[in-house]
Amino acid sequence: MEQQKVDLDALEAALGKSTPGEWVAEYGYVGDRRQKFLKRNKERDGDRLRDLGYDDADFIALAHNALPALIAELRELRARTTP
Repeated sequence: MEQQKVDLDALEAALGKSTPGEWVAEYGYVGDRRQKFLKRNKERDGDRLRDLGYDDADFIALAHNALPALIAELRELRARTTP
């Protein structure tokens, strides 16, 4: 079965538009409900939880959808180079 190639240019462009820096997922509270949030930049956002911008949301969706093919491609490349 032919594996669909990941559009690396599109993925790289989306990454370039998203908020730079290390992203982390943390828990917080909205009222009395515990929810998980994404901090887009640990250094810049500090303790503040921020809403995602459009570019960040687009990147997350694109990266999520590309990840299975990227993993498969990397495994295939590793299998070729591992003795």
